[in-house]
Amino acid sequence: MEEKLIEHIISIGNPVLGVFRYLVLQLPEGWIVKSSEIPPEISYTTEYNGIGYVVDGLSHNYITSVLGEEMLQLTIKCSKIRGELSISTRGLENYSLGRTHIANHPCLYVYGEKPVGFLRKERMRYLAMVFDCSFTGRRIELRLLGKQSSGVIIEGLIPALEQSRCHG
Repeated sequence: MEEKLIEHIISIGNPVLGVFRYLVLQLPEGWIVKSSEIPPEISYTTEYNGIGYVVDGLSHNYITSVLGEEMLQLTIKCSKIRGELSISTRGLENYSLGRTHIANHPCLYVYGEKPVGFLRKERMRYLAMVFDCSFTGRRIELRLLGKQSSGVIIEGLIPALEQSRCHG
């Protein structure tokens, strides 16, 4: 039986300018997106098919299970497409690189461990996915960071994240 996916629109808006989307995130049922205490940033926007999109900006959120037993940090960074698609492995350990598709766009991803904290002693699981959307002219980077024990959970979210949408 296929897992039911729930759509989560990650966006920013104000009464004067309107609403601008970062990404339409797909997550398995039982997961929700929560706002972070860090306010989203937005420098440049565009419109495609009547919907506003963030072309240059940053959004910080959390993904949490409904019961609250797991919480992952979620960062979505949008920037103008420049150069070839690549992904950084700087500061990562025990990582693997891969290729997939998000919204029919080629996507690169890296999954591994990231030392964080004072003296970088704490190890956290890290997933980054990056792809270009030629329709909106932006590069989208999705990053998840969670406790070491959440590694299996992050890996399990990849098929749902692949169903996310950047436009339309």
